[in-house]
Amino acid sequence: MKNTSNNHSNLLGEFKNVVKQFGKKIALNNISIPIYSGITGLIGSNGAGKTTFLRILASQLRPTKGKVTLFSHDITKKPVEIRRHVGVLYEHPQFAKNGTPLEYLLWAATLRGIPKKYRLSHVQWLLELVGLSNHIVSPFSTFSAGMLQRFGLAYALVGLPKLVLLDEPTANLDPLSRNRLIILLKALNKDFGVNFIVSSHVLHDLETIIDQIIILHKGSLVFYGDRQKIKHTLKIRRFRVEGHKNDIQRYLKEIKNFIEEVIEIHPTLYEITVKAENIDHLYSKQMNLFSDKLANVKIHPLSTELDDLLLSIHPNYY
Repeated sequence: MKNTSNNHSNLLGEFKNVVKQFGKKIALNNISIPIYSGITGLIGSNGAGKTTFLRILASQLRPTKGKVTLFSHDITKKPVEIRRHVGVLYEHPQFAKNGTPLEYLLWAATLRGIPKKYRLSHVQWLLELVGLSNHIVSPFSTFSAGMLQRFGLAYALVGLPKLVLLDEPTANLDPLSRNRLIILLKALNKDFGVNFIVSSHVLHDLETIIDQIIILHKGSLVFYGDRQKIKHTLKIRRFRVEGHKNDIQRYLKEIKNFIEEVIEIHPTLYEITVKAENIDHLYSKQMNLFSDKLANVKIHPLSTELDDLLLSIHPNYY
């Protein structure tokens, strides 16, 4: 995860006391947060309000209460202006089966105001970015779910908008395609200044790219912050112990007596839970105490920092 410090010079917008209701159901409950440039992660369990949050930012939904601004515009008063600068990819994108990437992207380029003489080259460039350059006139009926997902990203990137909203962008992608997507998002942000809000259940992917994180739970905001705030909020880290079975069992019996940072041991799972603020101490003591007699025993993080952050701020989250 990148380490950045936010300031008002890179403020894209803001949620102020935003409530969104669908009948009696409250999808978002009094959300107030700034929206900064860079890559922002949006996480939460199903029903947390993530898609509603994104649809409001895309000016596709109006808040029931409160105010949302983006690029200095109130989204309820300037929705057309907002949409000119926002690209969106929702989970499981759908396109007309007899349509083609060329048709859709040329149409989108026209709407985005790209001059006619540049449209075709822009379309070809986008399809090359997502690995679909050989399918420019292939009908969508021949596309796999993963190909449709990649095309959806190209469609959201037409004109390189200021902000792109991605709802589960790695859905239907194989591991190699997921890795390419992560590299692409970082490059687009660094080289072209495209900002992203990425909603995903794949926390490992998010952790490698985000500047800040938003966590929603049942419509409420439970965490917002950058890498520094995550470090300060983490209470536990979980590790898996690896090595020969007999060495692991001996290690788990002895470690509690020597390393006070360990707060829980799971002998049948070969796992330990450690106080997060003492991770550096754990590694140094591990080397000093066990380098000779249990040199082949290693510990590795069992989960991402984001997984452990969720458990730190909300023990019953999962």
